[in-house]
Amino acid sequence: MVLYCGHETKIILNQGKYSFKTSEIEKKLNYLLFINIVIILSLAGIMTGRLYSFVSAYGAKMKYIYPEPNFSPSTITGNAYATYYILFNSLIPLAMVVCIEIAKMAYSKMMEDDVEMMNITDPKA
Repeated sequence: MVLYCGHETKIILNQGKYSFKTSEIEKKLNYLLFINIVIILSLAGIMTGRLYSFVSAYGAKMKYIYPEPNFSPSTITGNAYATYYILFNSLIPLAMVVCIEIAKMAYSKMMEDDVEMMNITDPKA
């Protein structure tokens, strides 16, 4: 009888690098969502830059919008960047991600029930 303890236990020896399997659809979807987030951040940056130039040029003349005597265009546009990000956030199609997950569940059920995919050996052979 052999008793393994310490660093020779099965749990310790099985700890290592894991490879997570992702489908090609998930890889493409992750890439598209990354591009979508980059587009959202760049659009928010462009809009914030345009707002900064507008507020710097005409902000002091618009007392009905900015009644403070010493207002800072950088604080106004800093808050506007977060606002633009939230507004443009609806560009990410989260419904598409949910639909793909539901489809994967349905496909997995179909694969479980597919007789041709089962490895059933004939007992008579």
